[in-house]
Amino acid sequence: MEYRALANTGLSVSAIGFGGHAIGGNAAGDGYGHTDDDESRRAIIAAWEHGCNLFDTASVYGDGHSERLIGEALRMVGAVHDAVIVSKAGSFFDGEIIRADYSDEALVKSVEGSLRRLGRDHLDVLLLHNPDSNVVAGERVFDCLDRLQLRGKIRHYGVSVHSVEEALTAAARPRVAALQIVYNMLAHLHPAASGAGLLDVWTSDLARRVGLMAREPLGNGFLSGKYAELQQLDPTDVRRRIPERDRQFRTRSAEILRRQLAHGVTTAQGALRFVLDERRFATTIVGMKTVRQVEENCAAASLLAFEDLLRVARTEVTR
Repeated sequence: MEYRALANTGLSVSAIGFGGHAIGGNAAGDGYGHTDDDESRRAIIAAWEHGCNLFDTASVYGDGHSERLIGEALRMVGAVHDAVIVSKAGSFFDGEIIRADYSDEALVKSVEGSLRRLGRDHLDVLLLHNPDSNVVAGERVFDCLDRLQLRGKIRHYGVSVHSVEEALTAAARPRVAALQIVYNMLAHLHPAASGAGLLDVWTSDLARRVGLMAREPLGNGFLSGKYAELQQLDPTDVRRRIPERDRQFRTRSAEILRRQLAHGVTTAQGALRFVLDERRFATTIVGMKTVRQVEENCAAASLLAFEDLLRVARTEVTR
């Protein structure tokens, strides 16, 4: 596993980060299909053993279930205080739907709940969970984060954003230390809403102050090439809500990628390697539910660069 500095936070994080959304299950109505808690714990432990030291979760994933599993599994291997834990606040499940609440009371309650479920006394990084632009542009929410930081509840904070505009607004604040944004092979088709557009305006000064995390490197899993048909998705899978045209485009892109890769490299590994090669991202957050997925995804960190994989594949064809 490769490790990279998360800007000037002092944190050294694995290039592949464990994405904990899917293991939360469907308790909050936003699941990624069937989960097995025992297998999820094994996957978390396997990720740690494969060198993954960053675990990304949120209070709303499975209504806290993702955090609970990560805390339990890491305690089983004595790593709960050694791992870098990134969690998010600002969204909550009210028993019917997921709602946004960035009030001081809600943020403090969310952080306290996250710490209790994880079995920690602080979060390494707290991200505001996909707030709208008005929240990012305001002062109050960041004042609350400053107080949580002063109390030792969080070491660093940042924002999980929808757009380049929101990212730059957040990054302009001197104490924002991290941003999470979508970045994958298809991101250049939507530069204003992805890391592709952000990197175009990312200055060296910003790079020193703010660490970047790439999310959705597999395009909600479709770039793995494993979900070519809607029927392959569990009836409870939130990805069924993605418009059919978008799903088809992603799966066809995965098929094109599969044909271009060197022998023995999976489609998911190729898509991950593309993101890993963009070194301005300190870590690439990829969802993992099983030990097999962990092994496949973590192996991408030791592969040749993406362009070299394509070159090797072309050489194989001409032999």
